[in-house]
Amino acid sequence: MTIPRRPLFTPTDELPTFVLDVGVSCAWLPGTSHEIYPGDVLTRIIRDVPLVPITWPADMVAWVRSADQSGSVTRTKAESLLAGFDVVRFAIDDRRLNVTWPAVLAVARRCRLRVGPAAALELALRSHLPLATVDPRLRTAAVRAGVALFAP
Repeated sequence: MTIPRRPLFTPTDELPTFVLDVGVSCAWLPGTSHEIYPGDVLTRIIRDVPLVPITWPADMVAWVRSADQSGSVTRTKAESLLAGFDVVRFAIDDRRLNVTWPAVLAVARRCRLRVGPAAALELALRSHLPLATVDPRLRTAAVRAGVALFAP
């Protein structure tokens, strides 16, 4: 096992301009998506900073590991994607979990979402930032909740 010399995800103090759902970044893995939207979001990240839930890095690694285990991507592609995050800046939500999780659970129940998407929606609601997502259920829940969708 190789231990990275630098942090896998580069946090920043710059002000974020949108909330990034993990599903968008999962679609950056070569061969996993034929949609244009995830690539457009990736292009915007060059100049804009996304805000992500505190669980986002672990969710991203878990998704890549799952894709690797299932054989839907090669180990080389999976490692390449994770290595690419070394140059991407993220603002990671640092609000205390005991404050955030009751709100995330409430959003998950109200919108009938899994916890990961609910965390992204709760963060978009709290931060008043548009949400970048490719998840149809999350998009619908965001629109119903009055959250703007991020347009790259």
